[in-house]
Amino acid sequence: MSTASPSDRLGQYADSVWQWHQLETVTDVAVAVTAAGPRLHDGGGEFGVLLSHQRQLVPEAASSTAMALTDGLQVELREGPAVDAARDACAVYCPDLVDARLWPRWAPIAVGHGWRCWASLQLLSRREHVLGVLSYAHPEPDAVTPEVIERLNDLAVYAAVAIDSARIRQNLRVAVDAQTHVGQAVGLLMERYGLTDDQAFAVLRRYSQDQQRKLRDVASDLLETRRLPARPEQ
Repeated sequence: MSTASPSDRLGQYADSVWQWHQLETVTDVAVAVTAAGPRLHDGGGEFGVLLSHQRQLVPEAASSTAMALTDGLQVELREGPAVDAARDACAVYCPDLVDARLWPRWAPIAVGHGWRCWASLQLLSRREHVLGVLSYAHPEPDAVTPEVIERLNDLAVYAAVAIDSARIRQNLRVAVDAQTHVGQAVGLLMERYGLTDDQAFAVLRRYSQDQQRKLRDVASDLLETRRLPARPEQ
């Protein structure tokens, strides 16, 4: 493997990182990161991303089928380096999975899929929240050298920033869409029943509370089905 200074590595990553920031969704970014991982990291091996959803890790993307199966198995068994990395706020490196004792169920299966060396690194948001875990697997033992660790740390930082940015954009789009749907539903009720905007919004809110559903979902249903509630009492 060739040696490179931090500035050289930044140049190597620049094009990929720029492309990641143009993507629309967190899933798109995760797929792009794992696809680019083997190319950006010239030491062989495969990459996987598990993302945190409601405090649970969820398989999001992997650069190969074997990596996807092995990475996802950590979620199913609730053990493995990625699980430890997410829980303990640290990076986890295992030079040889044959000798791993911390993961008695997962490690033998990982070896059976052809992996001997493994590394899992946290993906942190700008506010230091755990976004997920980037994992790297290699078929040879002792493949995670100090230089490899440095490269993986770089990749994890760039990936985390891109994923966090995509997450923020997604949340903003959801908020804007929700506000738009609620506004349209309020307008529909105003036109149908001759209500003020405050009265129409109160109707939506009442249905949301009665049905124990989010306001945006009630509004979306009204707009889609055009099935309006009965005329509210004045």
